[in-house]
Amino acid sequence: LRNSPGYGLNVVSCRDNYSKNRRDLSKLSMSLKPAAIPLMDSGKALARSGELLIDLTTKLDLYGGSLSATGASIRNCGDCLAQAAASCRFKTAAELVIDEMREGADCLREGRGKLSLAIEESKVDGDAVLMGRIESMIGPMQSASGSLEEAGAA
Repeated sequence: LRNSPGYGLNVVSCRDNYSKNRRDLSKLSMSLKPAAIPLMDSGKALARSGELLIDLTTKLDLYGGSLSATGASIRNCGDCLAQAAASCRFKTAAELVIDEMREGADCLREGRGKLSLAIEESKVDGDAVLMGRIESMIGPMQSASGSLEEAGAA
């Protein structure tokens, strides 16, 4: 009923509510599309960075250690972001994008833990230069992990 005479009610019809909800959903789904390209670029860059770290461990004869596992975690995070980017093109993808971003954050958090082990391994090897470089990776990985987690929680 709209503006029922005699009762003074102003009840919005079900059809109006349905239309309003559909408009809100379309705004949400359309707002994901602009994020697709930057997310894809970021995912590719992270995946490539992880691959380069794995390649470096092979050249340094450290393959299979914690630093190599960190590279794999970074690559996996990149894959998650690329998957989130691909999902941005779908109208009902909000939950998928959030899940992939949070999964990427978990990958980086896991990789950050592996960096601590890699520091210990470089101490045992007596490689102070590598140890310093690994230590410098911890802050950015922790920050990126937290940012992805916040973005997924928003």
